[in-house]
Amino acid sequence: NIVEIEKGVARADLPSGDTALVLAAYPGLECACYEIGYDFVDGSYSTLHSEYEECTTADGERLDVNVEPNGQSYTSDPYDRSLPCLYVRDMGIQALASLDAHGRVTIQTPDTIIAIGHYYLGKFASPVSAEAPFMHISTFIDDATMGTHYIWEPRYLDNTGTIFEVNLQANSLNIVEIEKGVARADLPSGDTALVLAAY
Repeated sequence: NIVEIEKGVARADLPSGDTALVLAAYPGLECACYEIGYDFVDGSYSTLHSEYEECTTADGERLDVNVEPNGQSYTSDPYDRSLPCLYVRDMGIQALASLDAHGRVTIQTPDTIIAIGHYYLGKFASPVSAEAPFMHISTFIDDATMGTHYIWEPRYLDNTGTIFEVNLQANSLNIVEIEKGVARADLPSGDTALVLAAY
């Protein structure tokens, strides 16, 4: 039987009392994902509750917080990296993106992300030595900035079989970086010598 349906929403869409309860317990809490959970009992709809996912406290603690249906109490658990989510509202994109344990997007990557990454790879093909055509193969999301500024990382295979990763800012989708997979021998020998001297 069905247990729950979760809906990705903006924080403003959650009951104000639930948000006030959570912020009273964790002032300054910022979350990457807000959800309404619709609960079912024996296959029939019962109640709803608020969920605050991938949250960071003012002290840097990572939490998932659920407000009980009565709106008077909550439970919190350490942030579960194995079941993360991201609610995205960028340039008209609205998606609840599920990630695996390595940060790979496990639902279909929004077409806009693929297209913009493809555009930038084509635009800067010459300086990074990329050869068209480019085929999108996967997308990752970097949450290294503790849930405040996510970076889209669509990856492409070029005509020579080389993998390129185009990093895009979450809010503006401006390009941040292009990464190219190479053999160690292709790196500057001085860089490799520096690293090997340290390790």
